[in-house]
Amino acid sequence: LQWRPREKLLSKAQRAEIVKNLKKYEKQFDKADRERARARYIEETKGKRALRTAYRERLASLREFRRNQKEARMELLGGYDSDDDNNYVTTEVTLETILSTKEDVVY
Repeated sequence: LQWRPREKLLSKAQRAEIVKNLKKYEKQFDKADRERARARYIEETKGKRALRTAYRERLASLREFRRNQKEARMELLGGYDSDDDNNYVTTEVTLETILSTKEDVVY
């Protein structure tokens, strides 16, 4: 058997037309690919977004609960507002520790 190349299925004019229209079709297909990728990303992150929303709702409800209980806490603490940062005294302590000492004699 002797090898021979396949015949061309398209004429030169048809190939030139395809090359000319390739940019137009490429834009359409790229747009469709981006839309599919975006839809896939939204579907993949749907669970994370639901968890984040639930967390934010829980946090807001706890903040509201704490805000509603503030007067009762102050009454139990004798008028002391534990939420006020000015009621706290902060001190800064610095500790220095010598790990090792070594003496070298230099002549």
